Amino acid sequence: MQITYEYDPYHPQLQDCPAGTNRYTGLIVINPNLYDKLTPFQQKFTILHELGHINLQTDDETLADAYAFDRLAGTEFRSLKQCVEFLDELLDPNYSENQKRIETLYKRAEEWDKKH
Repeated sequence: MQITYEYDPYHPQLQDCPAGTNRYTGLIVINPNLYDKLTPFQQKFTILHELGHINLQTDDETLADAYAFDRLAGTEFRSLKQCVEFLDELLDPNYSENQKRIETLYKRAEEWDKKH
């Protein structure tokens, strides 16, 4: 895995995303214009989300969210809420796929909370 910290105007997915990845090469590209505005917890979620794409070899955003969530849940105060709030702030709610991602993570947080 390699992390590149640069804004790449030719990487269209990074225009409104704090990071992106090439799961075949293991390259994670950080968009400093957005990434630097995130809290340390949000930065951890972002990197873990991208690692989820790489380690699970998937382009499924919900699976990558779950990967990040599972590694952050219970690691610090309000970690469950921070995960859900971050996606809620980051994603455009008018896009139905984004609403599904937020709802799925919220349900995962509820399940985790009940077990722990």
